[in-house]
Amino acid sequence: MRYFDMSDAEIDHLTLKNYGWRMKAIQLKRADIERDLHLQSWLNQQAKATKETGQGKNKKSKPVFKNFQEFYDHEKRVKQIEGKKTAKDEKKARMAEAAKRVNQGA
Repeated sequence: MRYFDMSDAEIDHLTLKNYGWRMKAIQLKRADIERDLHLQSWLNQQAKATKETGQGKNKKSKPVFKNFQEFYDHEKRVKQIEGKKTAKDEKKARMAEAAKRVNQGA
């Protein structure tokens, strides 16, 4: 009952059906938190990722991402959410359309 954030009087009037719904909601909320924790762990790993360059004795490790924006482009994400297309997205769409026309003609 500690998860319900309800008074004793409210809990006394809780039906079995409502109890089940609340428990499911709490479990789903917990699953969302677990997903966020795992995502954070994965992002930490990605941010530290390196790639090897060179050959033989000249092998060196360098970061996969040069800067934070290359890792996560917040402005691009906001535009996606708002339904706006970036110039890069529009260029990709034009190229895809051209490829589609070429493939249909072949």
